[in-house]
Amino acid sequence: MSKHERNWLLRFLTGSETHTAQGDKKLNLKQIFGFGAGDFGLRFIWDGMAQFFMLYITNSVFSSYDDNTRKMALAVVGTIILLTRILDGVADIATGFLIERGRFKGGKARPWIIIFIWPLALCFAMLFNVPLSMSVTGKIIYVAVFYNLVMAIFYSGVALPYNTLLSMITRDQHERGVVTIIRMALGALSMAATTFMVLIFNAYEGGEENQSAWTLFNLICTAFLIGAVLVTYFSQKEVHYNEKAVKVGFGEGMRALGKNKYFIIITIFTLLFYTSGALTQSVNVYYSKYILGSLDNVIVLMLASFAPMLIAYPFLPKLMQKFGKRKICLFGLVLSTATCFIYFIDVNSIWFASLGLLFRNLGLMPTNVMFMASITDTIEYGEWKTGVRTEGLINSAASFGMKIGTGIGGAIVLWTLAIVGFDSELSTQTTKANNGILLLMIALPAIMYLIMAFLMYLFKLDKNYNQIIKELEERKLKASEIKEEETAQEEPQSETLI
Repeated sequence: MSKHERNWLLRFLTGSETHTAQGDKKLNLKQIFGFGAGDFGLRFIWDGMAQFFMLYITNSVFSSYDDNTRKMALAVVGTIILLTRILDGVADIATGFLIERGRFKGGKARPWIIIFIWPLALCFAMLFNVPLSMSVTGKIIYVAVFYNLVMAIFYSGVALPYNTLLSMITRDQHERGVVTIIRMALGALSMAATTFMVLIFNAYEGGEENQSAWTLFNLICTAFLIGAVLVTYFSQKEVHYNEKAVKVGFGEGMRALGKNKYFIIITIFTLLFYTSGALTQSVNVYYSKYILGSLDNVIVLMLASFAPMLIAYPFLPKLMQKFGKRKICLFGLVLSTATCFIYFIDVNSIWFASLGLLFRNLGLMPTNVMFMASITDTIEYGEWKTGVRTEGLINSAASFGMKIGTGIGGAIVLWTLAIVGFDSELSTQTTKANNGILLLMIALPAIMYLIMAFLMYLFKLDKNYNQIIKELEERKLKASEIKEEETAQEEPQSETLI
């Protein structure tokens, strides 16, 4: 790409100015796309778990056991997933506290990324290589240990500093939105690539029951994880980082969060968004195989999911400038709720399923981008409201909502499959089992979208954000002037003492 083309693309994304409204130098394309690379890599882990972990558990790890043993194992693993997510949420808060208290030469958040990336890749590979010779109890313990290490410890250790990093590289609301759009676009590419890995199972005898297929799957995921996250690490610099800043205590930070109404709203919103997402992503493979008739239909549904991203992403920066994040979220959620009913025209039709998913994601995709950018905006509101800045704790608490939501969604899937009598040995499921799959795929997410729309109606930070930033800058300037005056008054006294 020529310099002229790079400049045109940068102007299209961020505007013609070379500096933000706050007077900071604008991010360049290397920084914008370099930040997005991190989400590209992390999504191989997140989407790998969301789309394929349940399938691995039901159709590979426990597929050879009798019906009662399999049901017991699924129920136990579902409970483990939920408990892990609760532990995961607590670990997120602890990680956020580490970020707040940590002070490194290279920054507040960025150094943690390079520390945790290696154990994350190793434990993910181990999780998808459950030894076949183990007993049922041994397999459950093995899954519990490595699932906790991946999702409760090491994924948080990379993802939380990565999310916090956005608030350290720019303070501009629009620029944060643009970076988030690019991040989500690259994450969508990763999701598509992960979905296409369903083809791996067609290349092995026994398909998803063959452990060799799962080994290749996790090796591909970990390779992309490491490569992409390292791009982010080496392309970013924490501009808004003060190594000498006052460290925020845990109690003080939590009290500040309790007074931040927009943070509370966006955290509940995040929990519901990721619960609904876990439902649809986890059950998508079951819907494709048992309702639509073939696991290969996952690819068709993925293309239907991916199409809205290609359609909408180029227009989001301009739409965000014109309408603001809140209005875009509200429109997207109403659209997603309404289009859930397209499935019911013919639940066995791949075409109606694809059409329903296309319009559902046309609403959810901009909603995801906008609310993710809004999480960072609550940092500035919290500092303005309480005088305490808590980047790490806010991102960790938001991540708490993501993890708990994903855990609840995953647990609901396994509990429901156990209740409705799902049997992986059957090529055609019972009517009760199929209705359970439809409940998870369509009805429950639609209810959650309506609740999220109400929460976003209450989220009115956009219209006051620029004034909040202005007042924060005035406070900092005033504090700096007072400090200079105090220093000037102390100097004569020091000379007298000498």
